[in-house]
Amino acid sequence: MNNFSVLQCQEVVVPVYSCMRERNLCNFMKSSFLAMIVLFVIYTVIGCFGYLTFGSHVAHNVMKMYDAEDPFVMVGVGALIIKMIATYPILALCGR
Repeated sequence: MNNFSVLQCQEVVVPVYSCMRERNLCNFMKSSFLAMIVLFVIYTVIGCFGYLTFGSHVAHNVMKMYDAEDPFVMVGVGALIIKMIATYPILALCGR
């Protein structure tokens, strides 16, 4: 995980904790741990596919190495756009 992702996680902690039904440290730690495991699995799978596809010449951003006109790549880019749109209000709330 890069430094930018870690900084985003720190900003989202406040609204996530405030939206929990049972606000206590144990439940928050469980949800944080589960989120980290899910992200670890997703990043590992994507990294393995990038390495298996491009070998040791894989770039830091795997999406840039795929053909932009491939429909599967377009779905991936669309998912990244949706993710950015969905997280912006949460980060803007913390910034206010």
